[in-house]
Amino acid sequence: MKWLEVFETQRARNRPGNRVQVATVDERGAPSLRTVVLRGFTRGGQPWFFTDARSEKIHHLQRSPHVSVLAWWERTEDQFRLDGLATVHGPGAVDEAAVLRKTSWQRLAGRRAAWLGPAPGSVVGPPSLPPAADTAEPPENFVVVTVTVARVDWLRLAGAHSRVRFTRTGDDWLREELVP
Repeated sequence: MKWLEVFETQRARNRPGNRVQVATVDERGAPSLRTVVLRGFTRGGQPWFFTDARSEKIHHLQRSPHVSVLAWWERTEDQFRLDGLATVHGPGAVDEAAVLRKTSWQRLAGRRAAWLGPAPGSVVGPPSLPPAADTAEPPENFVVVTVTVARVDWLRLAGAHSRVRFTRTGDDWLREELVP
């Protein structure tokens, strides 16, 4: 059983199960952690989410694409850590990433203002009229991030504790049982 099948099985048991933490490395080499909404997986099994290209996490990924994605599900006491390389897909996105970017933007009909106003982390200025959010095309700063997973660590704390590591070896995955 590959890691993605295990992950999706456990995620289904933990609905909604779509909030995950993403760790990047900042300009000082320090970890930086935030929560994002896991939107799903590409056909190739890459987890993906969307964000604002002006955000701190994107600046970190431009310096170093290494990320860890952490899912913790209280109901089943499962933790998954997915380590890999992130790719940011903006206006030049192609193939599946372009489709994900466009369809995600279309689904955000009532929540587009965040991408059309000041950059995330900006100091709040005087009140102003909200920007027009009726654009059909996503703005340049609306990006999709995919993660090419190289290693997965699955820790089960329910019942007898167990731990499994999946490591990519070419097109295959090596599964190893570990001491929790």
